Amino acid sequence: MQLFSVDQQRSQALEAHAASFASFKVLGNENASTLISFATKSINAGQVTSKLHIIELGAQPGKQAFTKKQADLFFPPDFADDFPVAMQLSQKYSLIYVITKLGLLFVYDLETATAVYRNRISADPIFLTSEASSVGGFYAINRRGQLNNLELAVNLAKRGNLPGAENLVVQRFQELFAQMKYKEAAELAAESPQGILRTPDTVAKFQVY
Repeated sequence: MQLFSVDQQRSQALEAHAASFASFKVLGNENASTLISFATKSINAGQVTSKLHIIELGAQPGKQAFTKKQADLFFPPDFADDFPVAMQLSQKYSLIYVITKLGLLFVYDLETATAVYRNRISADPIFLTSEASSVGGFYAINRRGQLNNLELAVNLAKRGNLPGAENLVVQRFQELFAQMKYKEAAELAAESPQGILRTPDTVAKFQVY
């Protein structure tokens, strides 16, 4: 990849597969810093290393600089040949989403580069992603033209207390109940985003059993 500075009229090569920009306000600074995050996968002396890097572009004179961060991208043995193809940054939640060719999703905290989550979201290769700024997430298209992982969608909705996932959560709750997984259903009801399942009707449903 090539990073180009309009102000300085010069470019810098990045040995990266995917990258994205973000604005982040360092504690004590009046203005937000411009950050770039990029994912690399390289071979050094026969050793494959995969990293996530977060650095500041154009530090503000006299202001607190953003300390550059680095984290490992750990690929399971079955995904040794996999590599990042896209990256999206959530300004709403200050999260970095790294999406790989074989459908893995890595989630990192933007400020600290701490790994938050990893899961496979698609069994088919992913070709394209786009930011979904209104919900702080992203859209992705795979070879079949769709992604369908109800459990992952519900887990993300619970973690972020996200609105707009009501139908998915109710669908998952009904599936668990039909499978007589009452403990899991109760946990989902208790943790349901926006409290959509914490209702007298839900309590009454459990009292029958």
